[in-house]
Formats: sequence, C-alpha cells, structure tokens
Amino acid sequence: ELIVDKKFSALDFSWSMVDKMVASNLGIKRELVTKLRRQVFDDGSFDVPPSSDSESSGSSSDENSTQESSPTNSPTNSQVTTMSNHQQCALDEHMVQSIVDEVDRNHAMGKTVTNQLMRNFVRHHYDVTICRKTMAKYITRLGLSWKPVKSRKRNVGAYRMDLLRDYIISFNRLFTAFSFDPEACDFVFVFTDETYIHRTHAAKNSYLGTDSTINRSSSKGERLIILHAITPFGPLCERDENNYPVSDLKWNGDTPHSVERNDKKLTCELVWKASSSTGDYHNNMNSEMFMKWVTNKLVPTFERLYPTKKMVLICDNAAYHHKREIGSLGALKKCELLDLCLKHKIEYLDLPMTTLRHRYIEANETVPISINEDETIRVAFDYEVMKGRVTSTQPLNPTTEEMKYSIMEYIKSNQPELMECLVEKHLVDRGHSVLWTPPYSPDLQPIELFWAAGKNHAAAQSFTGIKMKQTIKNVRDGWYGNQHEFDANGDSLNIANPSYDHQLKQPVDCMKLFQTSVRMANEKFIPM
Repeated sequence: ELIVDKKFSALDFSWSMVDKMVASNLGIKRELVTKLRRQVFDDGSFDVPPSSDSESSGSSSDENSTQESSPTNSPTNSQVTTMSNHQQCALDEHMVQSIVDEVDRNHAMGKTVTNQLMRNFVRHHYDVTICRKTMAKYITRLGLSWKPVKSRKRNVGAYRMDLLRDYIISFNRLFTAFSFDPEACDFVFVFTDETYIHRTHAAKNSYLGTDSTINRSSSKGERLIILHAITPFGPLCERDENNYPVSDLKWNGDTPHSVERNDKKLTCELVWKASSSTGDYHNNMNSEMFMKWVTNKLVPTFERLYPTKKMVLICDNAAYHHKREIGSLGALKKCELLDLCLKHKIEYLDLPMTTLRHRYIEANETVPISINEDETIRVAFDYEVMKGRVTSTQPLNPTTEEMKYSIMEYIKSNQPELMECLVEKHLVDRGHSVLWTPPYSPDLQPIELFWAAGKNHAAAQSFTGIKMKQTIKNVRDGWYGNQHEFDANGDSLNIANPSYDHQLKQPVDCMKLFQTSVRMANEKFIPM
C-alpha cells in the first residue's frame, strides 16, 4: 500500500528505501524497521506494539480491533514490554498533543524547553523512552525550532483599550475644532518626546561588491539624548536672522552644554551626552530633568511664540513624565521614610493587626490605640519611637514595608494634592492642558516622524571619524534644512571647499507630519 501511494515502479523498489520511508513516517529508527522486516521474512512472526489504526495494521482479530480503537492515556502492558526491549516507540496523536500542551505550559512559566525536558516528560507520563533524534523530529513537525528567546511584550489588554478610547475621543474633539481653522483656533497642539542618537549613527546598507567592505568601526560611539517639541506649524523654537531655528548649545570640546543665549532667544531643543552605559536610553532621563525642561524651556518658548493661545501638550505615559511631590517609595529606607513623615506632617499611620500587636493591646488596655473598621490599628506618629525595630516590647513600631503602604494611604486620604502630577499641575495653572497618549502608541505622535527625518539625514551623512558636533549638525539639518548654506540658485556657499555630497536639504513640514500621524492613527486604531 505504501509503495502504491508513492507510485514506485518495480525498478525503483528497494528494501532500504522502504525501510527509510517507514522509519520517517513512524518517527522511529531505520535500524528498528529493518530488524522487524527481517523478522517477518526470516521467522514469519514478530512482536510489535499494537497499532492505533486497526486497518493499517492489518489485524483481523475483533479483540485486537476493539482494544486498539479505544483511546487510552497510558500504554498497555505489551507496549511497555516492547518499549523496554527496544527503548523506542512512535508517539500517538494523544502523546503529541500532550507535548504541545506541556511546551505551552513551560513557556507560560518562563521555563526553557529542551529536547531532554520533553523526553523526560514522555518517559514520566507514558513510560515511553525515545531517542534524542526522534524527539527532535517530533519537535520539528510541531513547527518548533531552537532560537533566541524574545521577551514577552507587556500586555495591557482592556486597560490600554480604555485609555486609547478616551484619548481618541478627547483628541477628536480638539482636532475637529483645530482642523476647521488652525490659525484662528484658540489652542495649539504641542507634541513632545525624547530620543537618542549615537555619534557614529550610519546607514546599515550600501552598494557593495561580493567581497568589498566599508571602513567603519563596530563601536557606536558616544550617545546623545535629545528632547524637543513640535507643533503643526513647525518646531517649537525661535529663529535667527537667517530664519534658521536657534540653538543654545555651547561646545566644550566634543561635549555639548545648554546655556542661555546672549540674544535671549528661546528653543525647546535640549541635547546632552548620556552618562549611563546601559542599553536603555530612558535610564538617562528622569522626572527632575523633564520637569525643569517643561518649566524653563517648553512653557516660556511656547508663550513667547503663541502669546494669545493655549497649549495642548500631547505626551506619552513614561513614568518620568508624571513627576509628583511624593514619588515612588519603593527604594526608600526607613530613616528616609521617617524624614518624609516629618516633612509632610503625617500625624498617624494605620498598621496591620498582627498576632503580636493583638496580644500587646490586650495586655495594655490603657494604651491609646484606635482600631479601624478594616481591622487595622491607628498609631500616632512618633519619630523617636518608630525609628526602633519591631520587638515583643515595641510591637507598635512599623516595619519599612508597613510604613511605605501606610504613608501612601495617609496621603491619599488627607493630602491628595501631593499625588498630583506636577507637570500637569504646572501647565493647568498657566491655562494649558495635557493629553496623555495610551501605552505603546507611537503612531499617535508625529514627533516620531520628526525624529526619523533627523536620524535618516544624519545616517546618510555619517563617515569614519565623525565628531559629535558634526553628528548634531546633521541631525538639525535633517529637521530644519540647510538652505542658509546655499544661495538663491541652489549653489553651495562654501566655495573654498565645494563637495558634491553637500546637497540642499529642505526642512521638515510639521503640518504634513501631523496629518500623516492622524491618518495612520485612523487606519490603525479605527477599523473601517
């Protein structure tokens, strides 16, 4: 039957070919198939495990057919005997499905799935021993392969969809008013974010011959962090006499520093060299720096450029964008928590009712302690007493973790203003507002396209030995263009050192970036 299916001719027939095909189809060693075939033709009988398919096995016995057609989760005695003799067996459909489920279960637990692990699983659950090569075949047939592990993306699920819906509703209401007459609208959209670029940032592709290479170092060089803001009408910065956006960078060697300009012109552009050596540039950004940028650069620049309009700041939900008077308490020590209580005049702490505290209260009924409805005890704050450790004689002293939770609960109930976002509060106090984009939604930010324009131009202009100052110039040319370096005919003004690769670069049209971002958001988040 196998030979007919494969349409072999008599000349093509060979036992080695048949043995190989049978072994491949059953997932067992070819030596075992050859041994069993020889037993059939030499001895006329052989002992093999019953097949799960009665028709293909050729068995005519009713008893055997009944036994084979009924699925079971464990091998029969005859199967176990044969397995122990040959140490190999083909896995049935139920066993293969259980392997799939076990792989998924291990991955859900964050465990690595190996060939040995799966063979141990089969041997433990089914008393079946198979070789590494056979298990590898089953793993391959399941569509699995050995490759690097990718971290699971954070699943925000319904929470993200709720934020996305609220954002789209709020943005659409503002966008309708803005698009009707942008110039006459009483507010202006401002988009902000941060990015980074390495000094040797260069294009990954080039025209290369078969064996040709590029003289390029594998080192990325120093990394710069960039913080900026744009509006649909252009980057948020003043311009010089050549109508080119100003810069407040002062270079100390090849290191930039932001300083106040002599002409007092303002810009939201902020560039500084990263100090952290980690792979995540966000580690070089913090809430203090962002708050200073909002206070000293963003708001003053906007109010000078648009004195009669309100700002609607579109910003993502990075943690450092939400600076609060009371930040995270996770890394604070007990002495720091006690100082925090003194600073904000916290009067009491609600502590959990432990067995030790319960016994202490029963034995000291005169101790002025109130028990709350949630079975917590309210203890008056006392710096000198609470700085001690929790002991049998001082059970009312809080632990560090208890203090963190109790302080946050006290602030939420009695001083909620300490939990407010300082960036949002600062803008609202000046008549502006903030619209936070949902997590993982870069398509809602046209400034991402603004970053791309600068980086792409810098990559095209990069060369071996480039300095940081030149890299920043290339990025700024990608944003703002370089028309000031050319005359009215489009010829380079650098006549002393003309170069064919010095090409005229037009500035980015921020209104088109804004419209592109809106269109992308509609196509992605609002299905037709």
